[in-house]
Amino acid sequence: MWLMLIAAAIADAPPKPKPHPLGELECVPVSIIAGKPIPDSLLLMGRAGCNAEVVPKSELATLYSIEAWADRIESEYRLDIRALEMEIEFHEGRNNSIPWGDRPEVQRWFGRLDVIIPVAIGIIVAGVLASSK
Repeated sequence: MWLMLIAAAIADAPPKPKPHPLGELECVPVSIIAGKPIPDSLLLMGRAGCNAEVVPKSELATLYSIEAWADRIESEYRLDIRALEMEIEFHEGRNNSIPWGDRPEVQRWFGRLDVIIPVAIGIIVAGVLASSK
């Protein structure tokens, strides 16, 4: 059942956002290793000109759009999941609280009495009629 729910959620889910392209003032991802000189791609007139950004803004924008996408999916399917949980709780509670008269063993005894009582009444009536003649 859960696999069907997940498959339905994936099938109707809004599309995942695409990564944002690098902006013209953003740093190109490079490795800075301790004890080695700063790569030339980060130098601007002999100084590091990257404004000390560790993560490019385009990556942050992508992460924020993925987070918004996840929130949208969660809010879209929150009601469906809650409705399924309520249905499961209802059926679990229903199985545990069967009324006494609706239990199978009680129904069997009612069926037996439905046969025994008319037969007993018939025997008594036949005995009374036979003794009165």
